[in-house]
Amino acid sequence: FPDETEDTLIPLSWCEAAIGAETIEGTVIVLGVDPARFGDDKTVGYEIKNNVARLVFELTKERTTAVAGRIVNMIDDYSDVTIDGTGVGAGVVDAAREQLDSSLEPNERKGFKIHEIHNGSQALHPERFFNLNAEMYWHLRERLRPDAEPYMRLRIPDDDELKNQLAGRKY
Repeated sequence: FPDETEDTLIPLSWCEAAIGAETIEGTVIVLGVDPARFGDDKTVGYEIKNNVARLVFELTKERTTAVAGRIVNMIDDYSDVTIDGTGVGAGVVDAAREQLDSSLEPNERKGFKIHEIHNGSQALHPERFFNLNAEMYWHLRERLRPDAEPYMRLRIPDDDELKNQLAGRKY
């Protein structure tokens, strides 16, 4: 049986190759967070450090304020923290920024490190992509290409759920 269909955005074979990809160390360490709340979805946080993606946390049925607190406690480890601010994520963004900025002197505030995105919003290049989600997945696809330039390559964990989610994306 084939590993992918004609409209697969990220082939499963690319995901498999990315598990052991040779990467070049980068200088930026970032955290991406996709918040959930009390449903079946999970709140996940992935970091990219030295072009290696790593699951930092996976939570179920966690309050948005607790997720924000976790991010605040980790903020010094990252140059940027990007949070999906759609739905319950908006509360995580607001609570994290409030904790990072409210009681500190202006020169000690760190809320600027929090970047809120909305996957359904307009793409940065709307002439090419339907929305921001499509554009971000395309860029991820390019970083998972086995023939990508070494400075662009991304190594991912050997996680079946992650590989299936990535390989399940369609054009």
